Amino acid sequence: MFLNKSFMVTETIICSEDDLPVLKEIVAKELHSKGYSQTAISKLLDITQPMVSVYLKNNSTASKTIIASARRFTDLIKDDRKAYFQSCITTAKVEGGFYLGKKEELLTDERQDVIDNVLRAVNILQTFDLNGLIPKIKVNLAMSLKDPERMSDVASIAGGMVFVNNKLAYYGPVGFENSKHLASLIFRMKGTRYRSIMNIKYSKYTGLGLKVYGYRDKGFPSARIDTDIIIHKGAFGIEPCSYIIGTDAVDVVGKLAQLTKIK
Repeated sequence: MFLNKSFMVTETIICSEDDLPVLKEIVAKELHSKGYSQTAISKLLDITQPMVSVYLKNNSTASKTIIASARRFTDLIKDDRKAYFQSCITTAKVEGGFYLGKKEELLTDERQDVIDNVLRAVNILQTFDLNGLIPKIKVNLAMSLKDPERMSDVASIAGGMVFVNNKLAYYGPVGFENSKHLASLIFRMKGTRYRSIMNIKYSKYTGLGLKVYGYRDKGFPSARIDTDIIIHKGAFGIEPCSYIIGTDAVDVVGKLAQLTKIK
């Protein structure tokens, strides 16, 4: 696992305990071949200098996968990015030997908060009778980080949501980079207080104090808006649809609860 000066995880490799010593050995040798001293290697790998010496003298047999991962690992090491070897505790066996993960896949406190908020919203949704609010297209609920920089900063439900007898059901996990469509719409609202969105059936929703914003062109409004529902009348190849927006996923579901009273 690599960390930069701001202590943000940037890359990670997951491997078994049996393979870890071999991985360290190859990384140490790769660094040594690049001119790093044993003392420098010990600091970069957070191990003792005598252990570096042992690794350099060893001649362990390694698979192509281990070698490739070790070289990738070595390429990431710089003066401000040292390696930290930590245990990974999981209830499922990690298959495939090695895995190079993107930082977006590693849960920070903020990412966990977003996932928890979406899960709370979904649990509330499962108590609703959504008859009359279900569109023909796939339904999803998305929420972004406070300051999203890329599509992978938006969480939603993998595979979206389906409805059985007008009750919500979902089978995929809540995670990041699951719905590019809703993520792109959230990005168009970047800079506003809105971080969450859910698509529902097209209708001119009115009543109960909800603000409705309608538009006809193909583009989603990017101006700073103050509304609860955005209505898209559709275009060629695009089904008319309505979007509930809110400050977070629970806020979106709270607005949807009002619509269940007036559908």
